[in-house]
Amino acid sequence: MNLETNKNNLNNLLLQELIFLAKEFEKENLPLIIGGGLSLFIRTGLLKKSTSQRYPIQTNQRSTKDIDIFLNSEIIVNSSDVEKIKNIINKLGYTPKTKYFQFEKNKGVLVDILSAPPNKNDADKVIIKKPRIKPQGITEFHAFLVEEAKFIDIGLINVSDYFAAQEVKNLFILSSYNFILLKLFAFNDRINDETVDFGRHHAFDIFATILNMDENDWNNATKQLNDMKSTDLLNRLQTIINNHFSSTSDLGILRLKETILYQNRKTDFDNYLNDFINDLKDLFELKK
Repeated sequence: MNLETNKNNLNNLLLQELIFLAKEFEKENLPLIIGGGLSLFIRTGLLKKSTSQRYPIQTNQRSTKDIDIFLNSEIIVNSSDVEKIKNIINKLGYTPKTKYFQFEKNKGVLVDILSAPPNKNDADKVIIKKPRIKPQGITEFHAFLVEEAKFIDIGLINVSDYFAAQEVKNLFILSSYNFILLKLFAFNDRINDETVDFGRHHAFDIFATILNMDENDWNNATKQLNDMKSTDLLNRLQTIINNHFSSTSDLGILRLKETILYQNRKTDFDNYLNDFINDLKDLFELKK
């Protein structure tokens, strides 16, 4: 990958910062797990996949302004590991913007620290004051607790090969399934919030990810669905889909169609909507 030829300057800057972070995490033997818009850019813009026969035309990549770092349930309860991450953020010149889980560099690049919930047996190792979570003994550093991220370790995709020229070895993005799962909750939470465009970009991210899924993504999705069966998490996801993404007249689909990226390819994408809705239902075991 040649960073200098990347068409989007902001994404180019974020990718460079991502490499700096990955190298520092590697020194501490820690995985760097990325979600959010940057992970979607990597998934749809850099990974080489077979195009689905249902979706021969892929979506354009949207820009983003932040790097979402996810801590899994093992890291968030380990004060030593979290202290190392805190030191990395400081070393690379980031300062708190939202104390103490969002950090900014040069008033441009944002790093958000998010976390899966701890395992039940480790609950006494963390301090939770929602939405903040941190290990016992850590000061001036938190993560934003994402309860729905409890399965983020399933299906992680190692994308280090696409940064081989920069000698990165420990960079992961969330599975397509986990990304869609988290975006469904994000859309549901922001559906009436004007400050985040009423969740439109979350609806587009779900659409873009499903169009991009290949056989491996679907296999991973099947495994995770089996793990989630009979859980409250799956029930909540099914409710969101039923309420907002089950027909072309639902609000989630209407918000998707309002995005500029959708409008730029409206003729093509309109033909995909029914398949997209059916695929989303299949992913979370809803009746069609």
